Amino acid sequence: MSRVADKLIKAKTASAGRAGSFSVALVSAREGTGTTDYKYHLIDVSDLSNMTVLDTVEANDGTLKYRPKRAAILYDGDKVGIAEQEYDAISYWDVSDETSMTLINRERNVSTNYPGFNNFYGLVSDTINNLFLGNGATNNDWQANFRVVSSGISRVYRSPNTSTFSHGYLQPAIDATNRVLFVSNTTSNSISAYSYNQYGSSFTLVSTLQDATDLINPRNFCLDETTDTLYVGLTNGDITSVDVSNVSSMSVIDRLANISGNKLYSDMQIDTTNEVLFGCGIRNKNGTTYGGSLYSVDISDSANLAHLDSIERLDDTDFYFPQQMDVDAEDEYLFVACSGSDKLLVIDYSDPSSLTIHAKSSTSNFKQDELIKLLR
Repeated sequence: MSRVADKLIKAKTASAGRAGSFSVALVSAREGTGTTDYKYHLIDVSDLSNMTVLDTVEANDGTLKYRPKRAAILYDGDKVGIAEQEYDAISYWDVSDETSMTLINRERNVSTNYPGFNNFYGLVSDTINNLFLGNGATNNDWQANFRVVSSGISRVYRSPNTSTFSHGYLQPAIDATNRVLFVSNTTSNSISAYSYNQYGSSFTLVSTLQDATDLINPRNFCLDETTDTLYVGLTNGDITSVDVSNVSSMSVIDRLANISGNKLYSDMQIDTTNEVLFGCGIRNKNGTTYGGSLYSVDISDSANLAHLDSIERLDDTDFYFPQQMDVDAEDEYLFVACSGSDKLLVIDYSDPSSLTIHAKSSTSNFKQDELIKLLR
């Protein structure tokens, strides 16, 4: 019996009032209408019925908004790196004290050419070697790696903004155990695997898989290291599973068609323990009207992907413009930042074939929230 099938049994005895296993989350939100109104908030999520703000810091330099896009953690969630797209920067923070978020240092280069890292978007962390790996938000863009040093983080590798690095778009995926980074290119309908050394100072192309049918406009990645399967979210809302057990010879396994014309996932997250994948987008399920939708997908068999359930704004008006998610796999909660309703929603997926909204934030500190990262 698959783990997803097991969960259908487990759900019958699940407690509706259970708490999550995480206590602190990072949220970026906008408070006001000016360019300097973005904030970083540390949120107490130990009591999902009363999510409260622990600390708030500015996400700007007083003149320019940073527009944070992704966060990645190191040191068991005591340190966090944030990709700041409109500031062309990565910032590194000490969040070991949840009541005092402290900036350690920020790496920024305003140049739009080498060696700048403009339009910073994708960010993942290698928690084994204490590295951050990031990329830009356009094709033929750059890749930059950052190593933790005594003074904070320091860039140790940077590719140029030229065809010599023809991949790097939105959110990559990392296999830290084998030091492999997976990146995409929507123009060439391809994904590439790059290897790097333990210091992050070398970055070498291993292979590229191109497929104009099953990898058309790849956008988001989720990696299941337990099965060596990479899940690729396509611009049209389809999901393709790829065998990466041999990164020198990657191959397509299956492709799951979108539901009723859904287009463009804004984010994808995976729970490998419970064998379920989630995708969210800012369109309703019909794919033609804006609102929001969320999908759960059974990945217990990577060769036979199947939709399990969905939620859209027509089901709950607060599920509006979901931008980003994070997974509490232990307690089977999915945290969703909904910028349209200015709320953080918590989805109970103890039964992944029957998603339910378990909790919603009630403070005003989630205005236009676009980033959510569970820390610890």
